Amino acid sequence: METTVSQFYTRPYQVIHAERFAMALLKKVDSAFLTSIKRMVGSGDQFADSTDFLDWNEALQSAGSVYDLGK
Repeated sequence: METTVSQFYTRPYQVIHAERFAMALLKKVDSAFLTSIKRMVGSGDQFADSTDFLDWNEALQSAGSVYDLGK
């Protein structure tokens, strides 16, 4: 895979566009459970940049629906 950095859209940041690596790795996963995850959103601290949210157990449990595991 290409490993050089490039511009982040029109912003003045150089990035590696890591989603390319994540998708390439996901293609190699054999687990039906892991491949059933419909949204690649990361962990709670990645999509909710808030220590208050991360310390609030009820909110974290409710946020589990973003993973939509098909249950």
